[in-house]
Parts: sequence; C-alpha cells; structure tokens
Amino acid sequence: MIYVIPAIRKQFTYFTLFCLVLIGCKESEVIPKKSLDLVFSEHLTLGNPSHATTEVDNTNNYLMEKPQYALSYSRDRGTPNWVSWHITADWLGNAPRQDDFRADTSLPSGWYQVDEDSYRGSGFDRGHNTPSADRTKTVEDNSATFLMTNMIPQAPNNNQQTWARLEDYTRSLVQAGNEVYVIMGSYGAGGTGSNGRVTTLDNGRVTVPSQNLEGSRGIAGRHR
Repeated sequence: MIYVIPAIRKQFTYFTLFCLVLIGCKESEVIPKKSLDLVFSEHLTLGNPSHATTEVDNTNNYLMEKPQYALSYSRDRGTPNWVSWHITADWLGNAPRQDDFRADTSLPSGWYQVDEDSYRGSGFDRGHNTPSADRTKTVEDNSATFLMTNMIPQAPNNNQQTWARLEDYTRSLVQAGNEVYVIMGSYGAGGTGSNGRVTTLDNGRVTVPSQNLEGSRGIAGRHR
C-alpha cells in the first residue's frame, strides 16, 4: 500500500508500507563497527516488536543491538525472532560480500552458539535477515550480516528467489533516493527444504520456521 502525504517544504512526501508478507518455508517457493555518522539506535525506530530485553534470563526474547541492526534472539530456537534495520544510501557502497558465516560469540555465557556448519547438509540455506547487500559501506558492516544470530533456515528457492526479489525491491527504493525501515521475523516450526520436510536442524538446536514475515516502511526524500 502507498500512502501519499502533501509535500510541505522539505518534509517527506510519502511512505510505503509493506506489512506481514507471509511466505511458507517451502521448496516451491553479527563485532564490527559502522559508519561514525550514523545513530546507533536507528534500527529500533519502528519500535521493539516483542518488547525484548537484555536480561540474560529472558532466554527466548533476548535483545541484541549491533551497529548494523537490532534483533530479538531465541536461545531455544537457535534463531532470531525478528531483526530490524534501517537502510539509507549511507549503508550502501562497494564492500564485497564477505561470506564469513560464523557463531556470534557475544551471546550470553553458556548459550549454545549456532555456527557455520549447523545447517550443513540439511537442505536449507543460511538465510539472512538483514541482507548482505544492505550493508556494503564497509567490510566490517558486511561481515556483521554473516553472524549466525542473523540467520534462519530457508528453503533454497525461497531464499534465492522469492526473498531475494523482495530484498532487491527494497534496495531499489533506497537507490531511488528514499530510506527504508525493515523488520523481518519468523515463527512456527517445520518447513520443506531440498531434502524434504523437517522441524529442526543441528540435533534439535535450530528450529526451522514455518512462516517468514517482513514489514517495511519507506520514506521519500533523500537521507541527509
């Protein structure tokens, strides 16, 4: 849906809202630094959807704020409940894709750390929440997107086609001079990858979600 607001001097002229794009996980279908001129809390501008906190005993709604994005993590599921991030031209550049998938060692002591091999041979991709291509200003920013706390199991066709097109469209809004706030989440249990349907990976430590969702709010006008 696109809502148009009359222009008033330099104020933003419209915003675009994509809400709850639900896609079943079916076959048919982070600690680096960021640019110094960006505000650290910008990724929670749309709010904290689940009221996640940084209390260690909040094991399935644990708030993690990184320079590149913010997220609520579930220890028992081994995946984020949601990840929230802001995209402007300030985040985009020419840094190459790092592909350095790895465990997030900033998780609380004693928590299992999902690592780069946890999805291996499962028939599911290590699916980004905050996309690699949304963080190309610096190598450090791009590397942060490969932390496993930013990943969920996704069927290859979903990750590489359906979801990739949505991500490309979001970036096209930024490249046209807009800024976009995005929240991606997942829930449920059980999905179908290239090896068939499963509920968990890594000996039960990673839950395969049954549904993915993404909400985006785009604001017209160049970010300054």
